[in-house]
Formats: sequence, structure tokens, C-alpha cells
Amino acid sequence: MVLTPRQIQSLVVIERTTASISVVSTLILITTFCFFKKFRTLSNTLIFYASFANLCANVAALMGRDAVAFPNGAACQFQAFLLEM
Repeated sequence: MVLTPRQIQSLVVIERTTASISVVSTLILITTFCFFKKFRTLSNTLIFYASFANLCANVAALMGRDAVAFPNGAACQFQAFLLEM
């Protein structure tokens, strides 16, 4: 199945929208963990550390297809670094 350019653009918009929501949610999680000692339990600590990887992956998703256009470019390399984090 081949996607049309309009379908691809729709998927890019959906990807960036959900990545934006996830970035905001992750920042709220990190802020809550840092400022409220009540939330510093073992399970929340694990989630806190995992949220940094989630943040990196979502920033890479926000970069989207624009970075992939030039495979040897700095943006593509940075996106790959973020995804491997």
C-alpha cells in the first residue's frame, strides 16, 4: 500500500501533535517529582528516570521527517542520537 502525500502529511501532523502532548506531560511529571517530596516513591523514581528517555524520543518525533531529508546532516544525526538515548 502506497500512501499519498496528503496521507503522509496527516500522519506527520498526528505524530507531532501527540509528541507535543507527551513532551508537556513529561515536563509536568518531572516538575511534580522535583518539587513534591510526597511523590518520591520507588516506583515514581523509576518512572522519573524513564521519562528522560521518553522526552528524548518525543523531541526526535517532533523533528519528524524534516531531519531525515538529509541523512548525513546534523539534524538527522541528532535525531538518531535522541532515538538511541
